[in-house]
Amino acid sequence: MTFFLLSGALFRLNHTIKHIKLSPHFPVFSLFEKKFNMFIFLLLCTSITFTRALDCPGTAFDPPADTTKLTWYPNDFTNSTPPLFPNNFNCIYRINVPKGWSANIKLTMSMTIPPDRAVSVRVTDQNQFSEAVYSATNENFYFAAGQGNIKLNSREQNVRFGFSVQWYQIPTTFNPYYGSVTTATSQPSVWWAFSGSPIQIKAETRVSLVVTPPEDDEQLQNLRGMMIYDGPSWDAPCLGNALQVIKLQRQLVSSGQYMTFNQLRPSYPTGRAMLIFQDYQLSKDIVQYQGISFASLQDVGSISMNGVLGPSAITTVANTPTSGAEYLTSLSGSGNLDVYIGSKTSTKANLITSYNLNNTASYLPQEFLGYVRTYVFTGTDASLNLTHLSDQFSRNSFVGRKGFFASRYYKSGTPSLYQDVYDYIRAPTNSYFTYSFNLRAADFVGNTTLRIVVTNGAKTTYDQTFTSTRVPTFNSEVQALGDDLSVTYKTYGYSTTGYYMDYEIKSSNNYNILAVISFCLFLLVSMNILFVISLFVSHLLAYPDESSRINCNGSVNWDGISDTYPVTTYYPSYWNESNDAPFYETNQNCTWNILIPFQKYILFTMMADVDEDSSLVITDCNKKTETVMTSDLQPYVFVGTFFTIDLTVGSGNSTSFGFKIQWIDYPSTNSSYYTVSKNSSSLIYDGILFGNAETITAETQVSIVAFPSIWPDCTPLLRLSLVFDGPDINSTYLGTLYQSLRSGKPIISSGNQLTVYSFQEDYFVGPIYIAQDYYNIQNLTEIRGITCMSNASCPVTMNAANGPVSAMTLNIGDGDEYITRLDMSQGALLKVYIGTKKIDTEDNMIASYNVNQSKTNIPQKFNGNILTYYLEQGTALVELAEDSNYTRWNDACDGRDGFISSINYGFSTTIQNTTEYIGGLYPDQMFAFNLNVSFVDISNGSNLIISFQSETGKKEYIFSSENPMQNRIISDIGSTMTVDYVTNGTASSTGFYLTFKISSFQTTSSAYVNTLMVFVLVLISLL
Repeated sequence: MTFFLLSGALFRLNHTIKHIKLSPHFPVFSLFEKKFNMFIFLLLCTSITFTRALDCPGTAFDPPADTTKLTWYPNDFTNSTPPLFPNNFNCIYRINVPKGWSANIKLTMSMTIPPDRAVSVRVTDQNQFSEAVYSATNENFYFAAGQGNIKLNSREQNVRFGFSVQWYQIPTTFNPYYGSVTTATSQPSVWWAFSGSPIQIKAETRVSLVVTPPEDDEQLQNLRGMMIYDGPSWDAPCLGNALQVIKLQRQLVSSGQYMTFNQLRPSYPTGRAMLIFQDYQLSKDIVQYQGISFASLQDVGSISMNGVLGPSAITTVANTPTSGAEYLTSLSGSGNLDVYIGSKTSTKANLITSYNLNNTASYLPQEFLGYVRTYVFTGTDASLNLTHLSDQFSRNSFVGRKGFFASRYYKSGTPSLYQDVYDYIRAPTNSYFTYSFNLRAADFVGNTTLRIVVTNGAKTTYDQTFTSTRVPTFNSEVQALGDDLSVTYKTYGYSTTGYYMDYEIKSSNNYNILAVISFCLFLLVSMNILFVISLFVSHLLAYPDESSRINCNGSVNWDGISDTYPVTTYYPSYWNESNDAPFYETNQNCTWNILIPFQKYILFTMMADVDEDSSLVITDCNKKTETVMTSDLQPYVFVGTFFTIDLTVGSGNSTSFGFKIQWIDYPSTNSSYYTVSKNSSSLIYDGILFGNAETITAETQVSIVAFPSIWPDCTPLLRLSLVFDGPDINSTYLGTLYQSLRSGKPIISSGNQLTVYSFQEDYFVGPIYIAQDYYNIQNLTEIRGITCMSNASCPVTMNAANGPVSAMTLNIGDGDEYITRLDMSQGALLKVYIGTKKIDTEDNMIASYNVNQSKTNIPQKFNGNILTYYLEQGTALVELAEDSNYTRWNDACDGRDGFISSINYGFSTTIQNTTEYIGGLYPDQMFAFNLNVSFVDISNGSNLIISFQSETGKKEYIFSSENPMQNRIISDIGSTMTVDYVTNGTASSTGFYLTFKISSFQTTSSAYVNTLMVFVLVLISLL
């Protein structure tokens, strides 16, 4: 319509010009007419282009012939800033998804949000579930088979809008993980919401699903690709996605016995989002159901529960099945709260405690263990707070407090290996209480012990250890006076049902501290210290109170030029580190440009607590930024010519900020020199002497990858380790190790030299980094250094959507680590290298995994100081562990494949001795072991001994220089397999490598029984 109106108007104008041209008084109009006609043509073309770019399609979007290509709307939008749509533009963009396919939509839009929050963009999936969108940048939406749509109504809101669509075919082979839930079990089936293969769950009645969100809100969008199907495969009707389950705050329920979960392509990390499956018979009366996750160790915040329409529940999941606790710190409302270890059950066999909300003050805080905890509320409304901080439980003592200690899986329904626990309650300094405790239950299997101790300062007032031969008196109250009550329950590897003990703090006596305070007051008066007190009061009067807020609106420059250094400046001037940071007026922008004189550097510290609607951004001389929400005097070092502090205070009134700047003379350094090349080993650096710089020279360019500290609180100190592009610290500044760690990108020299130097001895914690030649990592889009903080679970997510990625781990202490779980997308291939990956050789690749191998070849143990995990395409979740007790590495099972290698296989070293053991859980379990010894070094007196233990004895296969064992393929039967590699301790060896396959084996007696049964059945049929 726009085209026709415009063309009509221009035609009439052109006709008028032609009429004017006929007059002899206008001879120049012949030339003008030509130019005008050209103008008309260009204008019409512009009109046509504009109309097509922002046209509302009359038909739906269908998959193109080449589904590897993206479909864009508008057609001139390709990941740039989307076009501005005219006011009151209305359109519904329909997207068809054929059966057996899915669609990924990446939406980008912005708008002026009106006061009534009227929606301009709404995305509706194939099930007609609708989401309003107010802002998005490449945000992921997914449609399953059917038709979804995006509705645009620009109103008058300055809407910029664009999206891309790509269709993906679902694999034709359905090869799922299997799980089951029943009404008899109290523990739900828990899965990570990130899986390269589908998950099929079978229930006794119907399947119920609850989802806990990821800790990072940015990963919430990726849960839209986690589709749930109402049946045994992905051919069943789609019930929705995981994000919808979270938003609806309800459990998702299958119509029959089966539910299937599948992650659509492209798959992106979902953090610690967890899928909690249980039989619907257990949870059918719950109306509101929320999955809760902790974003940090701090309080999760106030959780609201509404029971007006029926029972309300929340479920939380620990970091691992063997570690982690949470603490209920407050509870208010009207009604009752039941707490279950596991799922809610009708028998309440796993109910660990209940609360009447009218009487909770003396029963909190309380610790809850287990892997899954379910809080069920009945009543009108409730509000509760949870935290992971144990101090609120252990150091919060007051008269009248009541509670309990229990092992991790007490009341879980079955005995567990993971019942070991240590708990304590400690009195405030110079206080003590009468602790009253009552042991209700304890299971003493094998060597299990329970020790209860009460101490009063250095004196022990109660200390009893109970065992299977010294059983305690249950349900009998014991009292002891002291300042610390502790309980230790140890099972020494036995499965037990755990223990339970309740306690009460009945009285206190604080006369000691009162006497000290009275005596100190007497001394103060007698020594006439009033003058000192007056000085202190005057200082308080000089320091503004909270109502006096800072107005810093605008920009200032500070140069720090002085005749002598160091120079120290505080802002505000009356503030210093011993005081709380001052508060700021609302709705202002403040900028400090801090100039750095030649041959000086800056040590910067601050105290900050920034409101949610405010921001504090620190920018260095390379324009690299860091957004700060809280800081407690964590140090920064800045070099170059300047750095910038930008504070934007919003409408919130709780932003506080104060900082200290010290201009310091540039240091003189000594250098240590190292070299790396394309084919050399990488350089591991795990600490330096203060004052020394490390200068690294490469064959091409130098690459550095930083690792977090093994002490998480010390990782920010990597801000003090600076990297320079050349032979010394006077070279161009590139960045800090902390910046490299946060970005997932290496620091790369422009030439063949690079220098690392750590400032500030007082704060120093030796940095950990790996230096290598850039030639070997040039194709990577991401490379991360991983430090595992947990012995049991260290999840690493890898996404190669934009190109190959890698993750490196360091095992400098014991030199081993385990993959305990591996989830991969279809077509992905994960390679594992001992050391760093090199482009020109695969000699140090120790293993590779596809989707099928990720199910049969895990768990797996790896040896080596450096391990590199390399993913060229697709996605992978690699769950690592440092402690074999949490891995099941030593457990034999049917269908298991893997390999065993010496500690430093492939490297010539004297440190190669290795012992590995794999066997069944019970002595009468027999397995068929099939081994292929692909490499063994038996020189210099080294021996490889492989033995199999069975009921008939031990059988050994020995590889040595005297017995070289030409046949390296071994098949044997046994309950256990032991592999020993022993060197003479002085000569070097390159070790050994073997692969194994394990299958279950039926014993002769069992086979005889089966044969006899068949004979009997045949005989009966003949009669």
